[in-house]
Amino acid sequence: MKSPVLVSVIGAIIVLVILFFAVPVIAGGSTNICQDVESHNVSKTASGIAGGSSGPVYGVINSVGQLGATGNVEKAKQDSDNPNTPSVVGCAGDWWQSL
Repeated sequence: MKSPVLVSVIGAIIVLVILFFAVPVIAGGSTNICQDVESHNVSKTASGIAGGSSGPVYGVINSVGQLGATGNVEKAKQDSDNPNTPSVVGCAGDWWQSL
């Protein structure tokens, strides 16, 4: 019989793993975490260039950038930076670091 503490620890680990992947997916609005990270990076860069996250300059830069945010660049970056780690894990980690 497993101890209640062990079951609780395993349950907590499972919840943390689910949250690690679920929060970026929910916040990004798609099931592609790498695309969500790219989209977030585009928005952050557009905000930095425009001096804020509103207004026509931000809107144009963000809109143009979002057209190219497919997730492929972030996936390739993760594959290159962390060749032994699935790109989805690296993308989720980058999303959390960007907060």
